[in-house]
Order: sequence, then structure tokens, then C-alpha cells
Amino acid sequence: DYIKRWNGLVKLYRTGERVGLIEARTLGAQKSTGDVIVILDAHCECVINWLPPLLTRIALNRKALAVPIVDGLEWKTLEHTNIYGSSLFRGIWEWGFLYKETQVPDQELYKRKYTSEPYWSPTHAGGLLAIDRQWFFELGAYDPGIRVWGAEQYELSFKVWQCGGTVEWAPCS
Repeated sequence: DYIKRWNGLVKLYRTGERVGLIEARTLGAQKSTGDVIVILDAHCECVINWLPPLLTRIALNRKALAVPIVDGLEWKTLEHTNIYGSSLFRGIWEWGFLYKETQVPDQELYKRKYTSEPYWSPTHAGGLLAIDRQWFFELGAYDPGIRVWGAEQYELSFKVWQCGGTVEWAPCS
């Protein structure tokens, strides 16, 4: 009933068998019809105007993989909190491919004209991104051999950077 009230804008597809997170995302991307694919894990909550900064990056550069900034939720009140404070962070990995985030260096921040400008990052958290649909498939989508979460962000980031794209975090998303 919930899906019906969206008049066909929201669709539910069932695979008939368990296919794993990455294959399910790829199937969703294949079934999509828009120009941009937005991937958000089920635990993500969107706020007002979260999408325009991501779409702007892609409109300006179709090879940009746009990443939203993550807020936290105060567990007692469910109030949104800025987990980074006034700092900006980007995705990185350790040698064991453990995803982490590190603060953007001051010398890079000083080059930006506005604090709302996006900035480059080596990688991103895998469960939240926007990407041009055609570009996603030109890159080969996700590797079908990846069955669970934890490697897709590296694989996609490597392909984006090696094929002339950028991974950009959008502060106002």
C-alpha cells in the first residue's frame, strides 16, 4: 500500500532468491530509468534539500561521483547533529582496506572560495552516493564477484579515478 501511493514513481522488485547487497544495488541500477542513480543504504535518512548539491556536481561533471555529508542522530531526541563540527572530512583506507575518514588539510581548505564548495576525496562510504547512470555502466557497474558490503566503495572509487572521473563530497548535501 505504501508503494502504491507514489503512483509508479517507486517500484519494488523481488529477485526470487538472495543475491547479496552489491548484486541487489546493481539490479536496482539496471531497473532505474533516471539519468542519475542515487544509492542510499536503508539506515540513511534524508533531510530537506539534500539532493540538489549532489545533482549539481553531476550536472557540472558527469564523471563526478557525488557523496553527501553524513550527519548524526542524537539517540535520545533523534535530533540531527553535525558529527564533524566545523571541519570537513574525506574517505580514506588503511593498508588492510579498513575505511576511515580524515580531516581535509587546512592548506586545501584555504584554496576554496566558499565553504559550500565540494572537495575531492580518494574514496567514499559505499552506502551513499549519486552517480550518472550511463557513467556507472560505462565503468562496468559493481564487480559481480563482490557479494557483501565493505569493498564496493574502493572498487568503484578506483574505477572512477582511473577513468578520468572524480569522487567529490558535497558539504551542503
